[in-house]
Amino acid sequence: MTNRVVVTVEGGVVQSVVADRPDELDVVVLDYDTQGADEDRIEYITQPDGSKSDAVVIPIETEHPRISLDEVFGKASATVT
Repeated sequence: MTNRVVVTVEGGVVQSVVADRPDELDVVVLDYDTQGADEDRIEYITQPDGSKSDAVVIPIETEHPRISLDEVFGKASATVT
């Protein structure tokens, strides 16, 4: 069975990550918008062309869903054309 994952975003910020089996996931947000970030939080991430880009790497704890993933994925599959 596929491990379904829902990422909730509000105001451009990840609010939560929920999954059928959250213990099977490791999730990070890679945020290239480093303006205002603490200098000690900024990492240098290698890009496909070999260059380095500043980014903030934010680990996200995955949770068991409190919403119906059947409903969410049902609505998502209805919008795929």
